[in-house]
Amino acid sequence: MTRTPTRRRVLRAAGIATTTTLAGCSFIGGDETTTDAGTTGGRTSTDGTTSSGATGTTDGTNGTTSETSNEATDGTAETTDTTTETTGGTAPPEGGGDVQFATSGGATVQGTLLGDGSCGVVFAHGVGFGRKSWLPEARKLAEKGYACLTIDLNLDDRSTTPDYVLAASRYLRKRVGTERVVLIGASAGANAVVRANARAKQGTIHGTLALSPGKAVDSASAMQGWKLFVVSKGDDERFVRTTKRMYRNASRPKRHETLGGSAHGQHVFETNRNAMWSLMNALLGTVCGDG
Repeated sequence: MTRTPTRRRVLRAAGIATTTTLAGCSFIGGDETTTDAGTTGGRTSTDGTTSSGATGTTDGTNGTTSETSNEATDGTAETTDTTTETTGGTAPPEGGGDVQFATSGGATVQGTLLGDGSCGVVFAHGVGFGRKSWLPEARKLAEKGYACLTIDLNLDDRSTTPDYVLAASRYLRKRVGTERVVLIGASAGANAVVRANARAKQGTIHGTLALSPGKAVDSASAMQGWKLFVVSKGDDERFVRTTKRMYRNASRPKRHETLGGSAHGQHVFETNRNAMWSLMNALLGTVCGDG
């Protein structure tokens, strides 16, 4: 049976006015910028239409690259998800906890659900991480009134990862009762959320944050909703190049941010924490409104 949330946290609604303009990162108007955000301030490249000044630390010298393939794109054709919207999976636990549900192909997805609200957030991890690695971010957003679902991906077969993300989106909409869904992924998880967005039924994905993507460039043009592409300036050239190409291929509204340091994937939250939270809050505030 579908479960519709009986409470909506007021904290998120109260904070919308500030989160949508944090560090000059408002998405209102669909601005397209490329910002080198470091301790010396923001630098906007000439391919943007407006200026931006998100700042953060630049001590990301210990960042690591999780993926080793030299492919920036693999030419995978995307097809729209035609899965019947079902309400399968375990019931959302009161107060949050672990859940599971199935992909369209029958694979079981393990997830952790935190928070309650009309706007849901799916977190997809990279190589060397699991769903628990996103819990610090999920807990903080849950406190602000978002329904957050972190999931484990099957990175042994990366062709399945978009299905895992799509299944998580369906779970949030059909079992938790969210009205809008935002996808957040890092490294291999970024590739997964981009491809999932491109395959999703129209009107089911409202925002996507791709952090350090290394593939899925060809999927960017089919993405829907608000799009945020982020990479560290000193990351491996493949990720820097792929992030920019993905941004250029995507339709508006979109944003491209280059942060200081060389951290990769989820490590960027450690080396550029303030900048990442400003960007993420701006995206969520714009997409989710006062829910």
